[in-house]
Amino acid sequence: MIGAIQSNMSISQDMMLQRQQEMFERIDQNGDGQLDESELQAMADDMSAHGGMSMDISEMLAAGDTDGDNKISLEEFQAMKPPKPPEPPTYNPAEIMSQDGTEEKQSLDLSGALLDVLG
Repeated sequence: MIGAIQSNMSISQDMMLQRQQEMFERIDQNGDGQLDESELQAMADDMSAHGGMSMDISEMLAAGDTDGDNKISLEEFQAMKPPKPPEPPTYNPAEIMSQDGTEEKQSLDLSGALLDVLG
């Protein structure tokens, strides 16, 4: 049983590396085996146009470029961690703004607070 689990984990890791390589090759428009700033910008523009995601290319290069050549190799790309999704906004129904804009703590039931937010 454990052998089967380890085998499945290995397949999953292999599949993930293969997918990362395929993605890298699509981004690497000039085929030189390196992702430069213009290729990363083209990828970011495409992601923004199709999925609404925005990316900071300079942060991506700083995080991924471990050898300092201002490019990302396949190995660097595979070592990068995906960006964290944005944190959802939090809402504390016990703390709301009063009508005059000052903070005021009030005891509310959850349904009333949700109606205020959604209303």
